[in-house]
Amino acid sequence: MRHFIIFVFSLFLLMNSFAQDAEQVSGWNFGALPAVGFDTDLGLQYGALVNLFYYGDGSNYPRYDHSLFIMGSKYTKGSADAIVYFDSFTLIKSMRFTGRASFNRNQTFPFYGFNGFNSVYNRDWQNDMHDDYLTRAFYKYDRSLSKLTIDLQDTIQGTNWSWFAGWDLGYYKVGTVDTERLNEGQAEDKKLPDSDVLFDKYVDWGIISADEADGGLINGIKLGMVYDSRDRMTNPNKGTWFEILYRYSPTFLGNETSHNKISIIQRQYIPIKKDLLTFAYRLWYHATLGKGHTPFYAQNYLTASNFYEGFGGANTIRGMPLNRIVSDDFLLTNIELRSILARFKVMGQNWYMGANLFFDAGLITDPIDYSDAAISANDKALYFSTDEDLIHSTAGLGLKFVMNENFAISAEWGKSLDLRDGDTGFYLQMSYLF
Repeated sequence: MRHFIIFVFSLFLLMNSFAQDAEQVSGWNFGALPAVGFDTDLGLQYGALVNLFYYGDGSNYPRYDHSLFIMGSKYTKGSADAIVYFDSFTLIKSMRFTGRASFNRNQTFPFYGFNGFNSVYNRDWQNDMHDDYLTRAFYKYDRSLSKLTIDLQDTIQGTNWSWFAGWDLGYYKVGTVDTERLNEGQAEDKKLPDSDVLFDKYVDWGIISADEADGGLINGIKLGMVYDSRDRMTNPNKGTWFEILYRYSPTFLGNETSHNKISIIQRQYIPIKKDLLTFAYRLWYHATLGKGHTPFYAQNYLTASNFYEGFGGANTIRGMPLNRIVSDDFLLTNIELRSILARFKVMGQNWYMGANLFFDAGLITDPIDYSDAAISANDKALYFSTDEDLIHSTAGLGLKFVMNENFAISAEWGKSLDLRDGDTGFYLQMSYLF
């Protein structure tokens, strides 16, 4: 699949119910961003997002009292994405409340197998201009995910520490790529061939069991601790964020299998020049505990105080395809040099333009264990590798436009430093990576 953004137009709708000056923002404030895209297989994409902030009397600026994020987009052939995200420091006295409801239907959701370099990634198999072409959808499957999360966080009196508790519920519906649906309206030379994709092969080999091949319910409880000394929430100039979370997903909550995860994340922001240049990094260890089994479709849901999916892609290792790395345990690092290039005002709002250089890397510390007894010698040679799984790394740069320290539009480009992890990636999204 080739994904091209053919139109991006930023429209900023600004509303304030109280007077403002250059240093303080109060009342309501929001920004909106419509965008249209095109995908060869999924069709035309259309949608919009809006992010509303309420700053109260402005005394806590740049921290907001409430933030509401709403996004919806759809492709003409049926794929869709909808998110409602609410974050509040004042809805419940002394607590931070976060709620997120989302639906994602992706007819070509990425799947590259398990354990990094041990699964061969051959870009020519999905290149319809190459002699080795199989199908553009070879590394895809069809997935729908309905997700609901609720998180609470409360400061421990007089410290930067707080406890964290959360609940998440997800229903996954998965299956092979619907080639007939994707071929509707396509010119003959652009139609997908009727060919097995990698997902089909993993089901045939028994690596993905029949019980998991159509999806299921995932219900989990998160408990943990957070330390936060950042000077602001979006693009801090100094401070540290540390979190340790345990996620418990037992069968008595409706899960097909019991599994437990732990996540340890350290983020630090070191000022080089106050409010102009910052060195930032994130270290993240994500692991499976005990002898439980995580269904394949839930392996890419990462345990954290925010919502993350998959190692690779816009939110973990930029420049590497989403879900290129699927393993039981993984160690990740993101290193950035961030700058603020210019500050200015537009329609009474405080803006800045920023830029960042980054290096992302990850290492599998415990691979997924599975039986290869049903895989023929020929298929083992074709689809699997005995190469040692080394560090997966990328590098790149980005540009940011930020309104009132919170509404951030981000454009980033990254390149994999090993072609076994793909080539490049370009991402338009909201906010900084961490």
